[in-house]
Amino acid sequence: IDLATGRVKPWNPNPDGTGIDAIALHGGSVYVSGDFGSIGGQPRSYLAALDTLNGEATEWNPGANSYARAMVMRGDTLYIGGYFKLVGGQARKYVAALDAVSGQVLSWNPVVDYIVLTLALGTNTLYLGGMFDRIGGQPRSQLGAVDASTGEVSTWNPSPGYGGVVLSLAVQGNIVYVGGAYDAIGGQLRNGLAAIDAGTGLATDWNPRLGSWHVMHPYIEALAVQESTVYVGGDFGSIGDTLRSGMAAVSAATGEAAAWDPGTDDLVWSLLASGGSVFAGGGFTRFGGWPCSGLASFTNDGGLSRPVSQRTPVAVASIVPNPIQTIGVIRYDLANASPVELTVFDVQGRRVSTVVSHGAQAAGAHEMTLQVDGWPNGFYFCRIEAAGGTATGKLLVLR
Repeated sequence: IDLATGRVKPWNPNPDGTGIDAIALHGGSVYVSGDFGSIGGQPRSYLAALDTLNGEATEWNPGANSYARAMVMRGDTLYIGGYFKLVGGQARKYVAALDAVSGQVLSWNPVVDYIVLTLALGTNTLYLGGMFDRIGGQPRSQLGAVDASTGEVSTWNPSPGYGGVVLSLAVQGNIVYVGGAYDAIGGQLRNGLAAIDAGTGLATDWNPRLGSWHVMHPYIEALAVQESTVYVGGDFGSIGDTLRSGMAAVSAATGEAAAWDPGTDDLVWSLLASGGSVFAGGGFTRFGGWPCSGLASFTNDGGLSRPVSQRTPVAVASIVPNPIQTIGVIRYDLANASPVELTVFDVQGRRVSTVVSHGAQAAGAHEMTLQVDGWPNGFYFCRIEAAGGTATGKLLVLR
């Protein structure tokens, strides 16, 4: 996307499948992972490297049996974490290291017992967050750290509260910011957002105190740190005593909400702070007073928002609650009256449920109930086709 105009450029790898879940940049290649079997004009199984100029797949082709949810680069090493158990024909459960040049699977192998959802790098430490209970045979509930060179498990063990999940990580200096859904971490009560000492594993005094919005227990899905500000996105309605919904800027020193408040009508799933801008992606249809469907950018000094994408024919406004235990509600918006098809797929691209099948609906806001009893824990995608457009939302079933 052109950052000056917001227009989509001709670059188009055109993957099949349901989407891309992780992206990393290195040299002249964009490394991607998602539910695809072909991309950039070549057969590629869940992992690919794309030329930054023409979008064609390079020869890099390790292959995997499922997709990565997170990617980080360190020199010529690409670390991936996600749902896979095999990479390059070798057993690598949920986390692996790949040579970014050759695609070779490296011997580095911490051995995680369940899904890794987020990664972040310190100086020589890789931090892992997700839904796991053990790393390298050691008890590490949802959060842990390993040596980036050897894979040896660190003694660092903040141990988030039972039943939670870590969804986002960011490192700045000696602080690891941890976002997710939990009620305690590092020996202190913290509600989904905390700052952890990278040496001791203990929670610092920093405590933004999230309040509820769509769900009873707020959670943070995205983090971005720039200088003295921590940008957070997720499902929350306040920071301390200050009303902030879905996205906020928080002082890295005090944990208080900054005056910066672009305002969103729904959840933020991803954040990037770069230069003088903050980019946000999510399930929203409006941001900072602008009609923006799923993607927006803002000045990070409190200036007016600048829309990257304008309103589309159909948009997923929200999925609440998210994570879902038994029953959820999918909210969406139609620009014009249209037949609607609303379906849900699992991460393998298999149709799980058809909520609406070509039912005629008026323009405006709509909502549909989604029953997930009996569905396995994990991520799913809801796809809405209407009014000549398509919109996709991500939901997490978690009990």
